Amino acid sequence: MSLSNPDALFDRIYSAIQMQSWREAWGLLEQANPDYYGDDRHLGARRHDFLLATATCLRHRGQLEDAERVYLMLQNELGLTDPRLADVLIGRAEVAHAEGKHGDALQMLRAAKYIPGQDRILRMRVATINAHVHSHINIQLSLQMFQNAQTEFAGLQGTVAANFFFWYGDALLVDGQYQQSIDRLDQALLMATSSGAAVTLADSLRRLPLARALLGDADNTLRGFKDLQSAEDLYQTAGDRGAVYLHTERGEVLRSMERWRDSENEFNKGLWASRDIGDINRQAHNKMGLFELGRQTDRAKPELLDEAWRLYQRCESDWGKLHVLISRSLHDYAHREEHMREALALIAQSRFSEFKHEKELLGWIRSASVTDIAAYPHLMNYP
Repeated sequence: MSLSNPDALFDRIYSAIQMQSWREAWGLLEQANPDYYGDDRHLGARRHDFLLATATCLRHRGQLEDAERVYLMLQNELGLTDPRLADVLIGRAEVAHAEGKHGDALQMLRAAKYIPGQDRILRMRVATINAHVHSHINIQLSLQMFQNAQTEFAGLQGTVAANFFFWYGDALLVDGQYQQSIDRLDQALLMATSSGAAVTLADSLRRLPLARALLGDADNTLRGFKDLQSAEDLYQTAGDRGAVYLHTERGEVLRSMERWRDSENEFNKGLWASRDIGDINRQAHNKMGLFELGRQTDRAKPELLDEAWRLYQRCESDWGKLHVLISRSLHDYAHREEHMREALALIAQSRFSEFKHEKELLGWIRSASVTDIAAYPHLMNYP
């Protein structure tokens, strides 16, 4: 097989990736090499471009192990001065991050920063992902990194800027700065719309309803549900793994609407889908959602909290462990003080966050009645 016009075909592949249409890019990659990992000599000088595009699509489709395999192949073959090596290391960092291996992700990103020949867009991608991974480790440091990057890369537009503002808004959401989060997510929404970045648009639509619900904006609940449906349509069209994450946010919004059965279905879908892609953090989130749903409907299953705790320990999530302890305090009234002491001790030693909202909630739990505690809807700002 030979490619009659490889440059034109790869221009189409890059365009599809730029527009975050992984399904379209995958179809074009099949045209370039129907056998994928078979004999690819006909690709000639475009072989590494083909592999990089393939790994990118695999990662976004949720095929993380396959993506890592292709990235490693590229890392071993590309020269140390090839700017594409930075792209490879970013991809490997994102795979590690999705698998809850945040230390490995940061190691890849540190290496990526020193690859020469990067343009401003690639450097902004490194800075964005670096700040995002830190949002799972140290939220204050993450927010400072986002602020610094916003100054350094002022003026950049397009998909890279839309991604930046989405992840910035995501970090603010986790920190409990809900209005500021909404402001950044709205910015990302506008930029993604203007640049045609379908998946970043879906990401923003996915997180905005949760931020609004946590802010207490009840008037936006139905609008948020429509936003989540739009996000699902975009993820499905693009062939993106974001549909896996969507279930958790939809479960929370449905829980806030007291649509108990629909909420339970979404959390269960999210649990199975996150298992499929090996995301242990999201598995734990969905178990937390299921427990809180059960607590509100007098069907609590404490074993779900034990399972979530073990998963959060594996990915070293202080946020997760703290919210397990808060849920235990809300459910297990007889041992409330013991759970609260553990929670406060975790806050005192954690470098992840100041946990202002969680401290306020623990103070309320200490003085609230059993009836009030049982009725408290603990909506969560999942990282």
